[in-house]
Amino acid sequence: MNNLQELYKINISIDDVNPKKMYRIIGEPTEKYLSQLHNEFGVKISLFIPANHHGDARLSENKEWINELKSLPYIEFGAHGYYHNTSDQNIWGECEFAEQNSPSQISELVYQIKQEWWQCDLTPKIWKSPGWLTSRNSANILGESFDIAVIHPTHNNNLLWPCRTINVTDYFPPNQFPGMGANLFILSHIHGRHDNAWNENFFNYCRNLIGQLSNGVKLEHSFIKDM
Repeated sequence: MNNLQELYKINISIDDVNPKKMYRIIGEPTEKYLSQLHNEFGVKISLFIPANHHGDARLSENKEWINELKSLPYIEFGAHGYYHNTSDQNIWGECEFAEQNSPSQISELVYQIKQEWWQCDLTPKIWKSPGWLTSRNSANILGESFDIAVIHPTHNNNLLWPCRTINVTDYFPPNQFPGMGANLFILSHIHGRHDNAWNENFFNYCRNLIGQLSNGVKLEHSFIKDM
């Protein structure tokens, strides 16, 4: 990690962002954390937002919040399900599009997702499935509805998507640095019982990690759409 000619694109993504308290970023500590990382390093952040998180956070009813997020120069929007929930969490967790298998029901759900975004004058091009897991029919329909699917190489289960796919795994300093041309990702959740949920400790982890990487290689902070 001592060749400053090596270039790596790096992205921070945040899942489950929604207008509810502790999840909304705006007016909360996370907004300060992200602003500081942007000002110090130039980070670019991809927000993955459900259209109606758990049925009580419709985007179309929170346009002012969306407009505040739009004003931040360091974020891009990605779609992340409709409810981000399932009919039986004991079986499916919150893997909404793993549970869905009927083409007509999947198509209707995707239409509802897009309707919520359209009412906010936005059309996200990037998709990430809640909980990563996705049925084959869901992948086919989602891949025709979005330009990019962000997938996990393990949890994708060899699905073929009819759109461009970007494989992401969380970057923790390995014994051997990834090969030339690799993209680096810091994956996170906005809130909840996750090791990578945004709080002061995770902010300090990101700040220290990016600082250490910057001393070893050339980083290009990128939106996922530019990778």
